[in-house]
Amino acid sequence: MKVEARRAEGLCASPPAELRALLLYGPNEGLVRERALKAARAIVPDAHDPFRLSDLAPALVKDDPARLADELGALAFGGGRRVVSLRGATDGLSATIESALETPGDALLIVEAGELGPRSSLRKLFEGATNAAALPCYDDGVEAAEAIVIKELAGAGLSIEDDALARLIERAGNDRGQLRRALTTLTLYMAAPGAQSIKRSDVDAVIGDAAELSLDELCDAVGLGDLARLDRAIVRAEREGLHAVALLRAVGRHLARLHRVAADAASGRSLDAAMSALRPPIFFAHQAGFRRQAALWSVGRLADALALLQDAEADCKTTGLPADSVAARTLLRIAGAARSGRAAG
Repeated sequence: MKVEARRAEGLCASPPAELRALLLYGPNEGLVRERALKAARAIVPDAHDPFRLSDLAPALVKDDPARLADELGALAFGGGRRVVSLRGATDGLSATIESALETPGDALLIVEAGELGPRSSLRKLFEGATNAAALPCYDDGVEAAEAIVIKELAGAGLSIEDDALARLIERAGNDRGQLRRALTTLTLYMAAPGAQSIKRSDVDAVIGDAAELSLDELCDAVGLGDLARLDRAIVRAEREGLHAVALLRAVGRHLARLHRVAADAASGRSLDAAMSALRPPIFFAHQAGFRRQAALWSVGRLADALALLQDAEADCKTTGLPADSVAARTLLRIAGAARSGRAAG
């Protein structure tokens, strides 16, 4: 069934027992993710419950179609309704999902996807089924974004001046995820005692524009070896018109800072001391993420990654190959090296 926009939040906050599957799709990736998490937490409050939560990758389902049906039919140890999540789904999985939904059980399948046109087989499946729902997630309008900002800041005991609010919306863009990350950064920045009202100068001090936020997301995804997050960040960067070389250089600057820290740590300096020595300093809201990345990388692997970036930029400029493809392939390869570090740790 189709879900009207006015019913979207209520459905995610309390998925009915007869609902077996929920498709969240659209250009607003942050809103897709937020609603998926809301629906999952409504059924399984503990985000780390290993018996009632199952996350499946599209590649796994494609290679082993029966796995999805098995997960939907499984019973939770200790009882309770289960949630099975499938992120990054495409039309290629429509038949597998349709077959799996015939499996007896009460588990809720939450499917996340990007933009799907009216002819999408995945969208048609969910819109036409009586036990499934399709919920589009479009970019927030200015009024909706402003309402989110005001509500979130009020919960933190903060208010925001009108020109600061306009500036924040302008810089964070329409994606719900980027907006919430910007709000988290801004709230941390305003945590000083006595700080109550956010001014435009506060926003300018800590929030980059949408393109800068996209590059930050891209760099973190590469550094952490998060391939799914990286794939989404590449798509968003391309949508915002960022050139392939700009992506490679941004990641290069980020990895060069990680290399400096790794080299200092290898020479006997503590990780915290090495990070503190960086100039410009790491913004406090990014320190925890940077520390996690630094733990994954060795000096040698960072040097190899920086060399790959240089080669990729040269290829973008001289070979005639599609620059976007060259950059994406290189970034995914480097992120794979970070995953190797995570496995070793």
